[in-house]
Amino acid sequence: MNKNDILKEINSIRDHHRDLEKSIDLLYKIQLNRGPLIEVMTIIKHERPCLYGYIKNRLNSKRGFSLLFDLSVNYELAKQRLSV
Repeated sequence: MNKNDILKEINSIRDHHRDLEKSIDLLYKIQLNRGPLIEVMTIIKHERPCLYGYIKNRLNSKRGFSLLFDLSVNYELAKQRLSV
């Protein structure tokens, strides 16, 4: 999954509970491809705060993702790294 695909997916996700599964699928795809997971979560955290809360509640007990909620990068840096 390249950066353009990731950006298309992020842009298609709305800040609503209905897009929870879609966003979780995206995160798993990025994780499997060893992609920019921290940057994507930082962007979701800032641009879709309601959805971020749903994701956090859903994945906080997953060992691979629980650390992700404690980490973040600067929002502008995350956008720059994804070439937004």
